[in-house]
Amino acid sequence: MGRVAAKLSAPGSEPPATAGSSVAAIAEPAACFRESLRVFQQMNAEAEQARTLRVWARFELEQGRRDEAGEKWEAAQSIFLRLGMPLAAERKDTWL
Repeated sequence: MGRVAAKLSAPGSEPPATAGSSVAAIAEPAACFRESLRVFQQMNAEAEQARTLRVWARFELEQGRRDEAGEKWEAAQSIFLRLGMPLAAERKDTWL
């Protein structure tokens, strides 16, 4: 969910059209990220939590919110390293 919100709110992307309207309303991206994180926490899906935090960090950085981006990035890195996923922790090209 969070990844979709980041892509939909990226500069140059347009929301999809829906039946009955020319442009669909997009949920506030931070709410989508929060919900994704909540669901993955409830499932105890730690790798997905880290992936969500990493993509959320990128979104925050693109919005100019460096402090928030840094906090989320560090949280993601911590989870990846604790889970023994160094390649995921190093990955910066796709952020996924």
